[in-house]
Amino acid sequence: MLVLSGTAKHFLAVSTCALLLMTGCQKENAYQEPPPPKVKVALPVVQPVTQYYEFTGTTSSVDTVELKARVTGYLHKVHFKDGARVKAGDLLFTIEQDPFRITLEQAKANLRKAEAAYALSVADLARVETLVKKNVATSADLDTTVAERDSNLAQIEAEKAAVQRAELDMKYTEIRSPIDGRVGRRMIDEGNIVLAQETLLTTVEAYDPVYVYFNVSERELLEFRANLVKNAQDPEHRTPVPLQMGLLTDVGYPYSGFSDYTDPGVDASTGTLLVRGTFPNPDGGILPGLFVRIRAPQKVLPKALLIPDLALGTNQEGKYLLVVDADNKVQQKTVTTGSKIGEFRVILTGITAADRVVISGLQRAQPDSLVVPVVEKLSAPSASDVDPSAESTPAKAGTSQEGQPAQKTSETSAEPANASSQADARK
Repeated sequence: MLVLSGTAKHFLAVSTCALLLMTGCQKENAYQEPPPPKVKVALPVVQPVTQYYEFTGTTSSVDTVELKARVTGYLHKVHFKDGARVKAGDLLFTIEQDPFRITLEQAKANLRKAEAAYALSVADLARVETLVKKNVATSADLDTTVAERDSNLAQIEAEKAAVQRAELDMKYTEIRSPIDGRVGRRMIDEGNIVLAQETLLTTVEAYDPVYVYFNVSERELLEFRANLVKNAQDPEHRTPVPLQMGLLTDVGYPYSGFSDYTDPGVDASTGTLLVRGTFPNPDGGILPGLFVRIRAPQKVLPKALLIPDLALGTNQEGKYLLVVDADNKVQQKTVTTGSKIGEFRVILTGITAADRVVISGLQRAQPDSLVVPVVEKLSAPSASDVDPSAESTPAKAGTSQEGQPAQKTSETSAEPANASSQADARK
């Protein structure tokens, strides 16, 4: 048994009391909820906006000519540089002309021979006719002489045709450009044999104006025709539909043109209609085969709602916006979007003009969570963003063969989004 001394007992008692006092004075740990995060919100911009159909297409030259020789011979001379611009009538190739010149001279000589024979037969006929009148020659002799004269006359016509054929072949030894445009590379070098109607010499393409081909869905076509009927317009009208075009690296749609042709019917295998647009291309900067963005006016929305495009989110249900209600709680609303206007996107359905939409701090704004909204006022898009055609090259007047526009609503941005701005909006 352990026996404590008086001093030890006193120390133990003091330590126990101190421990009990410290335990009684310590506060209990409790979780404190962090304050609601601050997010930037704004009311939608309300203004008239033209709604557009957006689609993609490819460019094509208005004329493409494959040059082939019309006569067979050896290629004597190439008169152009690969890729050069040429005018209609410019000399491009020369086939060796000596054999064709000899053939032409021979044809001319045969023609002179036939003319001499005809002159002789005419003189013979005159003598026979005199002899017949004197009963010296028979009527059979007269018939023979007339036939010989007519035969020689026909021979003259045949020799004239031979001369024309030889002159034409001689002309065909010089191969000229049939159109204004740009010539491709030569497909055969000097000294090689050229076969008539077979050997491809080069290709000439004309692309001012330039064509753009694209496909329109059946739904968009029917929707467009319904809008014409609603606006008391003839759905079978032949007036050109204005189009705007942008290349892959362009901001917006800097080129203006019009539709000038549609296929007679919808392709049953794809459910689309082929449409062609025409765009001026005076400097030749729009090359055939380019991927392009096209848009055509659909209708005017007098009170369209516009929200910064970066405020939109995407989930399995489609596009959505985060909205702060009267209790400062975040609500997620599925929306239907329209065209992109500069940095803004038209919202067709899902929100109202009074909704406070989260435009920055989207990662901190979770649905059904409380936030501290910081209201900002959005600046309306500039006039050039709303109607880029004001800065576009004006389209030339033309006549449409069918008058139906190409329409395919697209959610693809018209301009590439700024990466740093997008990252800032998601913070």
